[in-house]
Amino acid sequence: MAEVVSYPLLVRVNDSQERIKTKKEFIDKFDLIFNDEYMKKIEGFIPLNLGSTYRGMWFAGIMINDLAPDINSEFELKIVYINNSIDD
Repeated sequence: MAEVVSYPLLVRVNDSQERIKTKKEFIDKFDLIFNDEYMKKIEGFIPLNLGSTYRGMWFAGIMINDLAPDINSEFELKIVYINNSIDD
């Protein structure tokens, strides 16, 4: 999953917000971000409940957007924000 993240990644974990700057930091904090409670919310998520804005597509507190490293590159879907404090 660390490969499909756009860094720095803004993450909200238990109502505290921080920036994760590297893949290593994301991997080190993975269990804190994707704790058991949040994983249950993700597992129970119904794909019909997607949200979308100009910033990207939301599902289960995860925002995905299509990004291109430069003007000559192909777009790639990347995770740009994670909020594990979402309500049911």
